[in-house]
Amino acid sequence: MMSSFELGVVYFVGVGGFGVLLLFLAKKLGKKGRANMYAASAFECGFQAISNARTPFSLKFYIVALVFLVFDVELILVFPYFCGISPTPWGVLTLFCFMAVLLVGLVHECNEGSIEWQ
Repeated sequence: MMSSFELGVVYFVGVGGFGVLLLFLAKKLGKKGRANMYAASAFECGFQAISNARTPFSLKFYIVALVFLVFDVELILVFPYFCGISPTPWGVLTLFCFMAVLLVGLVHECNEGSIEWQ
């Protein structure tokens, strides 16, 4: 019978070997990239790197992206409370305070007009 440490080492080596095998297969079986300037250029946030770097852009995109990130992180922090077997009263109070702060922030964003896309 193997100890838990030995099982962990075998698992680690197996997962690492499987990952290396997948990378090797992807390299050998994958399509070769076409070597042209357009395909090799960076593409971020809807702007092509070839264009002028001083072009004006809308801040609404970044505000909406930040609001999305805030609520994405909020979902990650709140999810364990709903998966827990028996949440404590302190945990429930903390959850409601956290949700109240996020709700106040969302109402502020709506009143400010940051989320409206025009």
